[in-house]
Amino acid sequence: MIFESLWPLALFSAVPAVIILYLLRPRGKDYRISSTLLWEKLFRNQQSRTFLEKFIHNILMYLQILILALLVLALMSPYLQKAGKSRGNVILVFDTSASMQHDAGDGRMRLEEALDQAKSLIASSEDTAFSIITCDRTGTDPLAVGVKDKTTLLTAIDGIECCDGPGNLPDAQSMVETFRDAAGEAEKGSPGTEVIVYTDGSGAEEARSFSEYFDAQVLVMGESVSNVSNQFLTYAEADGGEDKDASADNGQTDQAENTRVITCACGLTNYSDAEASMEVSLYAGERLVEIKKMTLGAEETALCFFEDFSWQGEALRSEISSVQFAGRDDKDSLAGDNTAYAIEEQTGSVEAALIGEGNTYVEKAYAAAFGKSLTKGKEESALSNAPQIVRIYDAGAESSLRDEGNSMVFQDERHKAGTVEKVMLAVTDCELTAGLSSFSIGVNAANVYEVPSWGTGFLWAGGQCAGYYGEHDGIKTVVVGFDIRESDFPLKAEFPVFMANAVGFLGDTSLLAENIYEAGDTLLFHPQVDFDVNTLNAQTKKAGLYEVTAGDMTERYVVRFAAEEEADGRITAEGITSDTGYGSRPVKVRLRNILLVLALLLMAAEWILYVRQMRYRGRFYLAVRAAGVCFLLLALFGVSVNLRGAVNTTVFLMDISDSNEQNLPAMETYLKKVLDQMPKNNQYGIVTFGKNALVEQFLTKEDHFSQVMSLPDKTATNFEDALSRALAMIPAEGAGRIVILTDGKETKGELGRMTSALLSRQVELLAYVYESDQGPDAYVKDVELPGYLYQGDLYSMTVTVESNYETDARIQILTGGKQTAAYEVHLNRGSNQFRFQQKVTGKNVESFEVRVAAARDTCEENNSYHAYSVVDAVPKVLMISGRGEDNGQFLNLLQTAGCDFDVVSAAGAPDSLKELLEYRSILLQNVYLSNLPEGFLANLETYVKDYGCGLVCIGGDDSFALGGYRESVLETVLPVDMELRGVNEIPSTAMIMVIDHSGSMSMEMGGATSLDLAITAAKTAVDQMRSTDQVGVITFDDTFEWVVEPTPADDKEKIKTQIETIAEGGGTTIQPALWAALKGAEDCEAGIRHVILLTDGQGESRNYKDIIREYTNAGVTLSTVAVGGDSDARLLEQLADNCGGRYYYSDMASDIPKIFAQEVFLSGDTYLQNGLFHLAVDGGNEITKGLFEDGWPGIYGYVSATPKGAASVLIASEKDDPVLTVMQYGLGHTVAWNTDVTNEWTAGYAGKSDYVQLWKRIVDYSVGNGGIGEDSLDVKAEGGYTDVVYHARDYDRQTKVEAVYTDPEGNTRTVPLQAVAPGRFETKLDTDVTGIYNLSVRRMEEGEIANAVTGAVAVQYSDEYKFDVDKGIFTGFVERCGAMLDQEQNFWEQRKSGIKERYELTKWLLLLLIFWFMMDIALRRLYIQPKDMKWYQRIVRYRMRRKGKAQGSPAELLIGQIEGEGKAGWDETASGETDKSGKSGNGRAAGDAADLPEGTPIRAESRKNKKQRKPKKADRKEEMQTLDTSALLQKKDQRKQR
Repeated sequence: MIFESLWPLALFSAVPAVIILYLLRPRGKDYRISSTLLWEKLFRNQQSRTFLEKFIHNILMYLQILILALLVLALMSPYLQKAGKSRGNVILVFDTSASMQHDAGDGRMRLEEALDQAKSLIASSEDTAFSIITCDRTGTDPLAVGVKDKTTLLTAIDGIECCDGPGNLPDAQSMVETFRDAAGEAEKGSPGTEVIVYTDGSGAEEARSFSEYFDAQVLVMGESVSNVSNQFLTYAEADGGEDKDASADNGQTDQAENTRVITCACGLTNYSDAEASMEVSLYAGERLVEIKKMTLGAEETALCFFEDFSWQGEALRSEISSVQFAGRDDKDSLAGDNTAYAIEEQTGSVEAALIGEGNTYVEKAYAAAFGKSLTKGKEESALSNAPQIVRIYDAGAESSLRDEGNSMVFQDERHKAGTVEKVMLAVTDCELTAGLSSFSIGVNAANVYEVPSWGTGFLWAGGQCAGYYGEHDGIKTVVVGFDIRESDFPLKAEFPVFMANAVGFLGDTSLLAENIYEAGDTLLFHPQVDFDVNTLNAQTKKAGLYEVTAGDMTERYVVRFAAEEEADGRITAEGITSDTGYGSRPVKVRLRNILLVLALLLMAAEWILYVRQMRYRGRFYLAVRAAGVCFLLLALFGVSVNLRGAVNTTVFLMDISDSNEQNLPAMETYLKKVLDQMPKNNQYGIVTFGKNALVEQFLTKEDHFSQVMSLPDKTATNFEDALSRALAMIPAEGAGRIVILTDGKETKGELGRMTSALLSRQVELLAYVYESDQGPDAYVKDVELPGYLYQGDLYSMTVTVESNYETDARIQILTGGKQTAAYEVHLNRGSNQFRFQQKVTGKNVESFEVRVAAARDTCEENNSYHAYSVVDAVPKVLMISGRGEDNGQFLNLLQTAGCDFDVVSAAGAPDSLKELLEYRSILLQNVYLSNLPEGFLANLETYVKDYGCGLVCIGGDDSFALGGYRESVLETVLPVDMELRGVNEIPSTAMIMVIDHSGSMSMEMGGATSLDLAITAAKTAVDQMRSTDQVGVITFDDTFEWVVEPTPADDKEKIKTQIETIAEGGGTTIQPALWAALKGAEDCEAGIRHVILLTDGQGESRNYKDIIREYTNAGVTLSTVAVGGDSDARLLEQLADNCGGRYYYSDMASDIPKIFAQEVFLSGDTYLQNGLFHLAVDGGNEITKGLFEDGWPGIYGYVSATPKGAASVLIASEKDDPVLTVMQYGLGHTVAWNTDVTNEWTAGYAGKSDYVQLWKRIVDYSVGNGGIGEDSLDVKAEGGYTDVVYHARDYDRQTKVEAVYTDPEGNTRTVPLQAVAPGRFETKLDTDVTGIYNLSVRRMEEGEIANAVTGAVAVQYSDEYKFDVDKGIFTGFVERCGAMLDQEQNFWEQRKSGIKERYELTKWLLLLLIFWFMMDIALRRLYIQPKDMKWYQRIVRYRMRRKGKAQGSPAELLIGQIEGEGKAGWDETASGETDKSGKSGNGRAAGDAADLPEGTPIRAESRKNKKQRKPKKADRKEEMQTLDTSALLQKKDQRKQR
């Protein structure tokens, strides 16, 4: 047994005191008795016992001594030591994603199972510091940091709840690492930190990384369960809704205006392997609309419809209940996804108008954002009476009335201060770019402005503003300084978002940008100037229907359960145990409570013995004993109190990173000053921090600080790490304060993660932000290289330099430490971009160091930037050329670009997958579909989709829609659709085909007759027509006949069957057939009416003027096809030219079907575009970036198409038709170049070096990743570490993967990669040195290298050395969680923390109990009662005087009461004698003597003394009642004789 304290040994001196009390003879008390004869025998018995006999047989004394000994031992805090599992520091990570709400299989949720396990762990741990972290879609929250108090920990755990969104366990890794490092430094020599992750099958895969990085235990909760999910609820207006509304309201006009008829649909999914039945209820507000029964098959998803019911805009709610699974007793495992909501769209409706000649880009962006068309007007005067409409002024439009209402102006000329040309504009973060990452815009020319006092600039060309916005005099204005058609802005994905934000800023008064969110998402607000949206109480953690209020605005929004990711409860996984052996160490087993329980039992036994031995019936000693028992019970239960005046702990965090090092003297001076003011009951500690945090001063009450001695890594500022360290230092039960002295520039970590920890600990946060003197500085901000390079490539390197002053500078490019190029540049204030042409010189990795050298630059650490690109061998491609194409110039272009290629004709294209896979990409140059082999077309999709190869389609009059690609495999894989939609959508077409079936058409051409080819051509044309088109077929010889009268082309098979009935005829008469075709076309209701004539003969007449005139007047176009040399080519050409059609001559069999198919598309003027077209280019894409900086030349023609939703349009015509479109299809890349490469349409590009680079990049893009299907490597550098992920194609249990890397200093290391999933191996490298790390990752099989992948990692200088780091993140955090300090404030007096330190009273209670018990013994041994005290007698006299109704003198009353109370505590029948009447005689003295504690002397008073007293009435009465002693003796003798 070991004792924590030895000073209580002095209290054993109480034992002799107890013995002395038993040895002392107390002062006797006077009692009046009639005779002493009865006491003689008693006295003789007492005197016959020796002193030793009296002492030995006094059991009460022994019990009292034993009780005292137990109390003193308990006060010494004894304990035993036993071997136990050491858990010095434990970090508990809880996955609180939605799937943790599934039933664990025993009636508890999975999270409840995890919390119960954690509680058991905490309860069984001794002297263990726990940190608790929760993680889900809403973020990572630390609920406790290094807390040992079990009550605090259990309270924190009880407050954990799940989010209804997906999980995000990897986000917690950095916080776990910070806590682990902080715990390791705070408790050096203690066991290592243990990490335990609680998750389920859905999160187990993400949790495996914890096992690798932290040797963590991963505990997987739950088992496979079945669930039915109510994923969403939507509604739509029912057809004829207005009429139904009107009839439904029985003439109640007001109600009818708000009532609609709608149809609702809720999406249900059965996540089980059995059929599920359920009831689905729909509510409108609290009104039950309908209940339906549904049955879903295993893993089935279905819609449940509630059709045509009246609705007045209440919130809609669908619920599923009574879920049963066929053949199972399983219950629905998840209640959180059983309810879905829908509400009426509440986002504001913005009315806007475009003033100008029209702008397709603005119109489409507005339609996409607001779901309706933009009103257009050429002049603004038409809107003068509608100031509430947002006015969008196109470039060049009149804007004189713009001050009358909110407006957006492109290329504003009124207030411009100048013009810049061919620049990249930087877009700053603001309300108009909310939700967007930083991006830049390339423009040919832009106006620059002086930003007005009420405005905020958001577009910058260096230090010049090219766009601003704001509000003045109640009018909102957005100014964009350029014509968007002269920029790449419209082609960027950010443009529609920008337009939505800008128009919303100008006209949308709604609060929320959206009304439907997934749990865990961040609410999107429209820009508001009247309030800060960060202050709004809007949560999305749990699914449901919510409201958000700002001022007088209240809007509802719906949060949906993340059913797609979290509703499937069948996912299970095995947990992971830790390999770390936690050593045994002594664990304290405290014995105090055992001793106290024994003392309590002995006190009860001692009292019972005392009462029986002494026949005590009083209340005074009982009250004393009860008070002692209360003290003992309070000590046993460990009672503690809150100390408001307890010691306050203040931890000072001193930022001595490089950016704030100049303020170190000021911080030291400030610290000395405030420590001199530190009052009593305060202690402080000091933590210095930069990239890491070090304890400068452990907690102390001594104010002896002189200067900072510790030196953390100064290359970054990590507030998260510093706050974690500070929280770990503050006692969990005490009041705490953290004071941060910093410049406010966070460059590492994520400060926001500490919000929960600060608030839960109620630690007061104070901060003082120092201003740093920033000298002249220029640094390299970014270097951009193509993501892929091939040996010998020419490429552009884009260098971005930030400068806070204007100066000349030199940009140096170094390879291998040697300068390879240098450029003299001029730097403006702000951002500067430069592009330099480079050529690949390396074989595996192209790596650079880019430096900027500027005069007067005061910071050297940020002057170098490292970049690299992986270099691969040049891949081989195949070019397939269309028939008769002049491809010589394009072949020269590919050779100049360094491409390795083969050339074949369409007929010679590979027709097997094996032959196709010899090439990484295929180029189709104006190839007609039917000219390609069937094997080529059959294998093309697999070649691209599954094998990751590429396809580039080049335009011409035999490509895209004109090449028959519609509804073919080419249309499937290409990034464009052949059918036009939207603005360019062609109207319905009526085509009448007039076919010569005279005898001459029976002549053979290439193995088939001309008539057979004509029939095939007609059928091919029908196949190309849409169901909304109309078709008719006329045959003629001497006469004409309708084979197919004009009819919709919806039953194509029937039409083609009719065409096949055409047979040979006689002579050739053309005009009657043309007249019939004209009438048939006129009778068709179609936007385009077209006739195509095919003949091989001569016309019966040369006079076709009437026909030409009528065709022209009717708007019917006529194309002609001359077959063979005997046809009247001159006549047919004349007809086509005069009737707006096309003339064809063919003497090849294969041409005729192609001609008819093309005529379907060429009947209008939509597909084939001719003329000069200016281009809009997305200059931010790697394919187009840095090319044609002087402006992109126009093109003279292209084939129209429609880009697919997943495609990216990089170049578009001024009609917004795609010219260059790219898309990923499966594993491969496809490209559509809708113009030609023969320099007919692209004459402006001939001979341009940038055109060569463009095609080099197009080919490289199509080649894509040549390593698909092979081992691959992913690397990501962040925060001084690099995550390496290796994907192995072939693997088994014996597969080993290792990484060999060389750091910038030339040191080579080898680290193993851990298998975290099938074929996936990961590790984390320590890469905190700036420079290039060369990396080679090897897959080992049986000790041999089976594969190796090389790569590199570029580690840049810290953001610590950037002068434009935003302080707003830090100051905003402090304002939310604490307050900013003033240098003159005495914050010691401002402590307002609600935390009260708990002070345990056990020791003081035990000390009090020991003295109280001694008093208890003394009172009983000395027979001291309150009636014996003078103060008690005074109180009695005072009370009697106050009564005033007492009889007799006050003295008599007092004596009578005292005597009566003296008898109250003792049994008057103790003598055992009564008179005959049954009443006690006056044997009080004898009775009292018998009841007194043993050894109490009795003093008898003689009659003589009595006679000396003056008799009183009371005495005389008492004497009359006194029993005669002689009578008593006589009765005694009589009993003996009997």
